[in-house]
Amino acid sequence: MNLRCILAVGGLLATLLTATIAQAQTPPSTGQLEVPNVFTPNGDGQNDTFSLESSQPLKLWVYSRTGTQVYYAEGRRIVWDGRNELGHKLSDGIYFYTLDDPANTYKQKKGFVYLLRADMKRLK
Repeated sequence: MNLRCILAVGGLLATLLTATIAQAQTPPSTGQLEVPNVFTPNGDGQNDTFSLESSQPLKLWVYSRTGTQVYYAEGRRIVWDGRNELGHKLSDGIYFYTLDDPANTYKQKKGFVYLLRADMKRLK
C-alpha cells in the first residue's frame, strides 16, 4: 500500500512524502531442510540435540547401524537428545534416519547422523 502526504506550510508546498507499507511474507521453501550430520549430547550447551524445524509436519525415524529403530518423533519441531524411546542414552556412533514429509516440501528424505557424547573441549 502506498501512502502520499503533501505538507503545506504558510501556503507554500514544503514537502512531498511517500511511504510504502509492505506485508511481510514467508519466503518460499528452498526444497532443502537443514539437517545436522553430528550432535554432541554431552550437556555442554552446544549441539546437544539433533533438531529439525519445518513449516510443515514431519515424521522422523532413527535406526542403529544394525537397522533397529531407536527413535521416532513427529511434528513441526523435532528434538532428539540421543536417547531411545525408553529414555536410555544411546551409544556413540553413526545412526541412519528417514524423514516422511507428507507435504513433499523437502528433497532430503534420509541420511546419517553421528552421535558423539565425548567432551569436545578435551578433544581439542
